Amino acid sequence: MEMITSGTIKTLNKKLNTLTLTNNSLIYYEITNLKINDKVRLFVFWISNNKALGFKTFKELQLFCSLKPYNLWPSLNDLHQIISFKNESSTIIDFICSNKPTKLASILQISSSDASKIINELKEEYLASNNEFFVC
Repeated sequence: MEMITSGTIKTLNKKLNTLTLTNNSLIYYEITNLKINDKVRLFVFWISNNKALGFKTFKELQLFCSLKPYNLWPSLNDLHQIISFKNESSTIIDFICSNKPTKLASILQISSSDASKIINELKEEYLASNNEFFVC
């Protein structure tokens, strides 16, 4: 499925942080400042045929896809919230690149040993100049 979706917002659910597009795709996304009938273009990770986790930037989606295989969070939604709602993806990436396992552990809500493993495995990936595409 595509990593980018766009459309017009049909409904918003502020309690669940979801929006529905006119094509009936339900997307979990930070909906602050959005209104019904707004046109949006989002980076998405599809969790089923018509449900997705939405990201503001490709870097957020890239980070999500890099961290997802570690299975350190109770659900994909928990990881999505950590990256998209609670923190800046650039801060998380900075902690990976600058080798700060304690700070990374705190922000990702994981153990220091898991944070060290993530840093060891992903640091070069994020420091590389050709890290523009990840398969999710």
